[in-house]
Amino acid sequence: MEQYESVELKQKFKLKGLRKRLDFMYTPLISFVDQEMNEKVYKFLADEKNARTVNSSVIASFFDFLLPFEQNFDRLAWNYQEAEITLPEELTKEIEFTFLLKAMEYESALSFRDAYPAYDFLVLKNSIHFFDFLKYNSKTLFDAKQLLKLPLAHPFSRYVSLVPPSEDVVFYKNMYEKLLRRLTDEYKKLLA
Repeated sequence: MEQYESVELKQKFKLKGLRKRLDFMYTPLISFVDQEMNEKVYKFLADEKNARTVNSSVIASFFDFLLPFEQNFDRLAWNYQEAEITLPEELTKEIEFTFLLKAMEYESALSFRDAYPAYDFLVLKNSIHFFDFLKYNSKTLFDAKQLLKLPLAHPFSRYVSLVPPSEDVVFYKNMYEKLLRRLTDEYKKLLA
């Protein structure tokens, strides 16, 4: 971390605030995404102008920010059609990206590895996790017909089959790079 902060971020390494920075680095990457997506979807649903009926505020009240995003997503699914809500395309793409990351995490959990912490991606530059995941599974992940054939036990059936990716691999790689830039900016705030 000292090398990351001094060389990569060009900041003087300090012991002050080290505990907060360590907590940040060892938080699983997907936890940041869960928090971000919960906030974005909640904000959208809570805004009355985004629904044709008053039900959007009721739906927003179902949100539990302590839950992972997919659980809130499932809880909302029952009421989603009644409220006649249409999510903006940008938010839909972010949901697709979230489920791709979750499928990667789920696949790693099946391999008996711990969830990937932010440290792996920011300091160790192990972007290979996500890129390899996309490359290795691209035929299944980006083919709707193949996704529908997946057995329920398959790790993607829980996530990606529900919200299949609508863009190509490069699109999600770019989203991933933006996520890492946001995390880096957030980490820099801890250094200030």
